[in-house]
Amino acid sequence: MQVILYARFSPRRNAEDCESIEHQLADMRDWCQQRNHEIIGEYTDEVLSGGDYNRPGLWDAIAACQPGQAVAVRQLDRLARDVYLCEVIVRSIRGRRGTLIVTHGGGTLEDNPDADMLRQILQAVAERQRKVTSALTKAAMLRKQADGIRMSKQLPYGWKLDVQGPKNAAGVPTRMMRNPRQQKIIEALVVEYAVSHRLANLGALRRGRGFRELARLLEQQAVPAPGGGRHWRGQSVKQILIKAGITPQIIM
Repeated sequence: MQVILYARFSPRRNAEDCESIEHQLADMRDWCQQRNHEIIGEYTDEVLSGGDYNRPGLWDAIAACQPGQAVAVRQLDRLARDVYLCEVIVRSIRGRRGTLIVTHGGGTLEDNPDADMLRQILQAVAERQRKVTSALTKAAMLRKQADGIRMSKQLPYGWKLDVQGPKNAAGVPTRMMRNPRQQKIIEALVVEYAVSHRLANLGALRRGRGFRELARLLEQQAVPAPGGGRHWRGQSVKQILIKAGITPQIIM
């Protein structure tokens, strides 16, 4: 059989536990050699999540697949960590009259109800693992931010650099401290959002304030937006409220 190899690498905090692209390809090459399969192409995506739809290497591999050929991945989670996305990918391969092969932990995934059910169960497990990992990573970052540790180049809203604190080799401060003015704005947003939705639930208001409405209110009061300037986005307000512990009741 003619086989197209696909590998994906998405580094996590414990990078030593991640299978590198080179490792994935080496294992798949050995697997194909042992079975006398001909490798006709190799495609990769680096630093992309299994939940991302936009992966050029993946779709190039599928586009290269001709009838009777196969697309191979080392493990099913290298293909996708999302049940729906995995189904889209598998159907795209089958639509080209190709076959999907999972070399380490699956073999050839046949087009029948039992195989489909097994794949969907495995994908549901992979999707849950991705979400748990994401939640744990986010929680760890928030804990470090709460302790004043700088986690990214762009500071979160409500914080400023601690210029008197420790610095890295380039002389850039590595710790943050609360920005009193921005913290008051966050508190005001939380109160305005929560109170308006509480009144709406009690029937005193038709609806609670939305994120865009709050953004317009901040602009009217000439409150500086994150990153400077006067233009506030509803999405920025939403992220600030989420980090402040508010569970959004509406989208925008």
